[in-house]
Order: sequence, then structure tokens, then C-alpha cells
Amino acid sequence: NRAVRAALPAVTAEERASAVARDTYRTRCSACHGATGHGDGPATSDLTFDPPDCRDGNWQRTHSDADLKRAVLYGGAAVGRSAVMPAHMDLLQQPAVLDALILLLRDCSLLAEPMQ
Repeated sequence: NRAVRAALPAVTAEERASAVARDTYRTRCSACHGATGHGDGPATSDLTFDPPDCRDGNWQRTHSDADLKRAVLYGGAAVGRSAVMPAHMDLLQQPAVLDALILLLRDCSLLAEPMQ
């Protein structure tokens, strides 16, 4: 319905990418990395290592955006981490979503915000 669409506020490409990134995180990452990025997801009980906590300043300082993108795109083994973390190469076709996902990892408090 055109009237309904006209009444809705316009969504920017950045907002759309951010929403897709948050959904991507929730569906692909949160089982291990936790709902709010603290490395405390429900699947961690099956792991022999602890996923990183994005609140950890040392972790933040020692991992560049390029490192994080490489891990997301090619999996943990590609960056010398666990091969349990799968590759998400489909995000190569969605660079704005990948960038938004990295922003979420840089400020994991954004993961706690409700979906709109």
C-alpha cells in the first residue's frame, strides 16, 4: 500500500546494512560469541576455548578491522584461531553489511539494543 509506505520514515542504506549485520550476528555468531559479544554464547560449553569478549580492550587493540574481516570472511583458521569458526564468504558480496558487523564488534553495546 503506497499510503502506508509513504507514512513510514525512509531507511538509509547504512541503517539497512546495520539491521542486516545485527541479524547476521544473531543468527551466525551469537551461539558462540554471545548475544552481546561477551564470548558467552550457549555453544561455548562444547568448545575447548573461550571466544573473545569484545569488551576486552587488549583484544580490541590487538585486532585490526582487516583482521576481523578476514576472520569473518574466511573463518578462524585463516587468522590462526580455531577452525570451529566457519567462513562467511557470502559477506564478500555485502561489503556494507560486513563493515556494519565490524562496527558491532568494535562497540558490542550496540548488540544489546533492541531490533527495530
